[in-house]
Amino acid sequence: MEWKLARKTAIARSGGVCRICGKPLVPNARPRSAMSTEVDHITPMDYFRDADPATQRRYFLSQVNLQASHKRCNVLKAARQPLRASAGTNSLDWAAASLETS
Repeated sequence: MEWKLARKTAIARSGGVCRICGKPLVPNARPRSAMSTEVDHITPMDYFRDADPATQRRYFLSQVNLQASHKRCNVLKAARQPLRASAGTNSLDWAAASLETS
């Protein structure tokens, strides 16, 4: 139940915008399609694999570490951390930087 609430809160906080690409979310997108809405961990959970379980859980559910995204954007971001990510901002800096380097 905690994850459902954390997910719902992150999506509501997004203002209807993917926090990775900056484009509008598609509320009625087919589930698991490229444009369906997901919740991304800004700092990937891989970064906490060596942490104790309590720390892992805290970051897994933390609104500071969650942002709404399109499934496609989340998959492209994978387990990379965006540049200058912070609560309430999007990852446009990360997206721009990753496009420049690819």
